[in-house]
Amino acid sequence: MNLLLLEPGERVLEFRDARAAHIRKVLRLQTGGSLRAGELGGPTGTARIVRMDREGIEVDFEPTRDPATLARVELLLGHPRPIVLRRLLRDLTAIGPARVLVAATELGERSYADSNLWEDTRTPMLEGASQGGTTLLPQLVRADSLDTAVSMLHSPRARRLLLHPDGDAAPFGSGPSLRRDEWVAVAVGSERGWSDREIELLLSRGFSPRTLGLRVLRTEIAATIAAWRAVSWYDGPHEGSTTDD
Repeated sequence: MNLLLLEPGERVLEFRDARAAHIRKVLRLQTGGSLRAGELGGPTGTARIVRMDREGIEVDFEPTRDPATLARVELLLGHPRPIVLRRLLRDLTAIGPARVLVAATELGERSYADSNLWEDTRTPMLEGASQGGTTLLPQLVRADSLDTAVSMLHSPRARRLLLHPDGDAAPFGSGPSLRRDEWVAVAVGSERGWSDREIELLLSRGFSPRTLGLRVLRTEIAATIAAWRAVSWYDGPHEGSTTDD
């Protein structure tokens, strides 16, 4: 836990709360101790422990800076296995794309879209935010098909990339220097990849093929690398800047 995430106005953690357990057992803090904290969707700062007993932990939160805006990266993801998606939601939140669009695909298992994972997507995203030291969560979009997901993209056609193991695809390496108000989209298929029709659809909607190299990577690895690289293309304001998005 690199950042204690608090709900807006929350100042008391119940004794059994996982955050309280981490403070007691891992950080080994006592009354008077302090740690980095932030209010979900709001500023980061310092939380000082003012009470710690069998009832729980009470903190005094002092905000010091606003969070950095999320990079306007849209990760268009073919629906992977639910356990993989859970890990991805955690790790992608730590990386910081603004949107994650998860689409049912023609080659994917239709049952994935009905997984009970969708009953609680917030928990893994909160884990990722705490790990990444941010108070911001990406927008999570669930689409019943790739066609629907593509129609919901904000990025222009010239800023759309398709990860595809094609010998003619350009390397997914260093990208353009992007302003914070420019959107870019990256499409990553699920375990079985995209169907031929879906690839044609993506190409017709402005996606340019890119490759991560000769190795065949698992979906979660490819998606994580692609998201990290795309986010790194932004040279926008760092945490604490007052520049508007």
